[in-house]
Amino acid sequence: MGFTIAEMSLAGPLEREAELKQLSELLGAAQSGRRHVCVVEGPSGVGKSRLLDECAGTARALGLSVVRARGSELARDHAFSVVRTLLEPTLVRADEHTRAQLMHGPAGLAEPVRPALSGVESLTPSELRTARLAAQGLSNSDIAEMIFVSRNTVAWHLRNVYRKLQIGSREQLTLVET
Repeated sequence: MGFTIAEMSLAGPLEREAELKQLSELLGAAQSGRRHVCVVEGPSGVGKSRLLDECAGTARALGLSVVRARGSELARDHAFSVVRTLLEPTLVRADEHTRAQLMHGPAGLAEPVRPALSGVESLTPSELRTARLAAQGLSNSDIAEMIFVSRNTVAWHLRNVYRKLQIGSREQLTLVET
């Protein structure tokens, strides 16, 4: 393998040598083509995000692809929510040919239950309401006030809308104005 995460970082997470060693071994295995899954869980404030930031940075430096997702207590009640968070953006951005390749084989079993990944039909009710208000020319602040959410929530919904509709600006939101 020849490296460890701690060696590649200027200032690694404190008191995490054992975890960094395990993650380094997993990255070495991934680099040689062996697949593994690593789940990191624990209470807030113990350094999980910092540990995973180190791992992700090292993986990228090694030329590996990195996908990340956060799970919450709420996500436990929704089967495969973390997996969906990890993989859905790749499916949304893929062209039809690539998407067909990704959904080939065992993954194809998920096709009947997979919701629409793009287009107006893929928008959640909150995203659709936000998009319609934005299409009418309202600012994020105005929208937030009207639907009783924060401006950050409005921005989040609009980012999802742009991604799902494959557009880049409010001016292109005329598709959802109905």
